[in-house]
Amino acid sequence: MKKHLDTFLSLNHKKADMLSVTHITDETHYYQARGGKDKDGIKCRADPCSASTTEGFYLEIISDGVNVYGSTPSLNQLPALCDRLVDQAKALKPYQLIDFKDQAKLSTGGVVSAQPQSSLSPRAIQDTLCDYSNDLMTNGIYTSEATCFQIYRESLLVNTYGATVRQEMHASALHLSATAEKDGETQTRSNGFNCLQIPLEDQFKDASQDCARIREQALELIHADNCPDGMMDLVLAPDQLYLQVHESIGHPLELDRILGDERNYAGFSFVQLQDIGTLKYGAPLLNVTFDPHMWSEIATYMFDDTGLKAQKMPIIKNGQLVRALGGRDSQYRCDVPGVACARQTSWNRAPIDRMANLNIEPGESSFDDMIASVEHGIYMETNRSWSIDDYRRKFQFGTEYGRLIQNGKLGAVVKNPNYRGITLPFWHALSHVGNADTQKISGTLWCGKGEPNQIVRVGHSVPVCVFKGIDVFGGAA
Repeated sequence: MKKHLDTFLSLNHKKADMLSVTHITDETHYYQARGGKDKDGIKCRADPCSASTTEGFYLEIISDGVNVYGSTPSLNQLPALCDRLVDQAKALKPYQLIDFKDQAKLSTGGVVSAQPQSSLSPRAIQDTLCDYSNDLMTNGIYTSEATCFQIYRESLLVNTYGATVRQEMHASALHLSATAEKDGETQTRSNGFNCLQIPLEDQFKDASQDCARIREQALELIHADNCPDGMMDLVLAPDQLYLQVHESIGHPLELDRILGDERNYAGFSFVQLQDIGTLKYGAPLLNVTFDPHMWSEIATYMFDDTGLKAQKMPIIKNGQLVRALGGRDSQYRCDVPGVACARQTSWNRAPIDRMANLNIEPGESSFDDMIASVEHGIYMETNRSWSIDDYRRKFQFGTEYGRLIQNGKLGAVVKNPNYRGITLPFWHALSHVGNADTQKISGTLWCGKGEPNQIVRVGHSVPVCVFKGIDVFGGAA
């Protein structure tokens, strides 16, 4: 493919000041097995594998300082697309808002290999998921589910500045859940979604233990009391805290959102340009990094989708905001520090500012020490619902599983645990950050943003953390 793209650039490079073309192939396989009871007893059924593949070319040009882009599924259509973009650049010149003529040239590149691909056959995957779904079923469990994704991406970017970036990515995700029923009420316990750049067989290694824990905790929840209401200390497990980071740190710090690009769809941000470098975002214990090199995390890469080399960067250091999540174009527009985070969901979308691997750096507290520090509080695991306003200020989150904490000891299990707050006071209430032993890599496959919409994969590695004096509420009528 590189030979074809080089030929296209050599024949068309005089049409514009810069041409950059990317060939992208995406492939996704989805498997699902579900367990339930009917008149003949427990039954587990595996659905047919669902597979999708997309392939195409993304072309971006700069002509007389005007940046325009387009896409095509066909290599043969690239010359015609290039001509159309040149015409569009000329038509847009009188209305140009940003002059990209002096933007730094991206002339470096590299080759990034993927993690090893899974060797499991589709039949083996379906059989394994059926086994897990059956393992989740027991007396009192109403339904069970075991699902997984296998994801592959290959991209090749070349431009007229001499850059070549070739990247591959293999990732997998495994979801296990069990729903218990009693007197018309249901409670679901799950493992969230483990989204990692590892082969699927590595995801399966601890799945049997997860099934036993999920099944037992679903039965605990169906017999548990509702979470009490009140102000108390909150201990968040990584499989909940990662979404808190995602929604109340990641999204408000995306630079295109701060600039207003997303206000009509994904929303705005309470953060302003002058806050970057000055805003006290949280307690001094809060250290958040953009780390695109963390092995196995779902958004690990060496270059973003514009070809900008990715490096680990501090975002919040000792509680202070030092950098935004803005890619090359956004940094150029407003002259503030950012990161290599311009990413696209497919060949027919333009790269925009997205979170990648956004992590809380571990602290020094052990799990036992954090629990011992709480006189009156609650421990929560695994997100099940969330809501946050368009400016990313006010939020509330619901979780699957809670345990009360009294006098430094974990106590009774409670169902329907929820909490709410306001972003900056919440992060200033951070009192303990767990050590590396409490750290877990999580992430999501479905972070949505952009017009037209783009869904991308985002990773988060976070430890257990403690927050003082948080508004907690339950699900009692």
